[in-house]
Amino acid sequence: MTTNQTIVSTKEVDYLDEDKALRGQNYVCLSFISPEEILKNKDVYYFERYLENFAKQMDEFLSNLMDKYKEDVSSIKLIRENNEKIFNGRELQEDFLFFKRVQSETIEKQFHAENNFQTSVRGIKVRGVFETLKEAQVRAEVLRRSGDTRFDIFVGQVGVWCPWSPNPEDLQDQEYAESQLNTLMKQYKENMELRDEFYEMRKKEKLEDAQRITKAALEKTDPLTILRNEEAASMEAATSPSEETPLKAE
Repeated sequence: MTTNQTIVSTKEVDYLDEDKALRGQNYVCLSFISPEEILKNKDVYYFERYLENFAKQMDEFLSNLMDKYKEDVSSIKLIRENNEKIFNGRELQEDFLFFKRVQSETIEKQFHAENNFQTSVRGIKVRGVFETLKEAQVRAEVLRRSGDTRFDIFVGQVGVWCPWSPNPEDLQDQEYAESQLNTLMKQYKENMELRDEFYEMRKKEKLEDAQRITKAALEKTDPLTILRNEEAASMEAATSPSEETPLKAE
């Protein structure tokens, strides 16, 4: 939850870009529908699938090490170096975000199938666009009186970022709500930059890890490499000074 200390007011720095005005279209009536409970469960679902995938990878990795490198101490060190994120909460969170981005399409299908295809998409309905605020307010009141009470009707300015919440009571303090929205947009822009940077970094790390593991596997199994190592060992043994036999006294 955002605290007062971290709220960025639009009076300080305005991150809420406004579109160019359209003639005769200044105010709009909107209604929203948002399956909040489904979205909360979806985040939990993503994280559970991530942990399952992570545990499976670790199990396979350790099993292979136990079979092939029983006496190799360096393998144990490699486990520690390649899995430092286990001991770093922030790195674990970042790795989760990377996993979510790469696996999004597959998990999205699984999620909908296991939840009877309940939608997790928000809906928006434009109820009219007007030149003046008064016209928009009258239109909203007409819709309410017509019996459409299932959804709240919000009046906002066209081309401007407007605070919104499933609970209209949250928007009573307009200035505070705008500051919260401004802070949200600031964090969104920062996160987009960090996400792209982290994605490229993780992609590079994954490639380097794969190349290192492939190289190590080839060195263990490639006949030419094994032959070179054996020849080097033989030459080293042949050139090593042998122990001299002590002379016997006559």
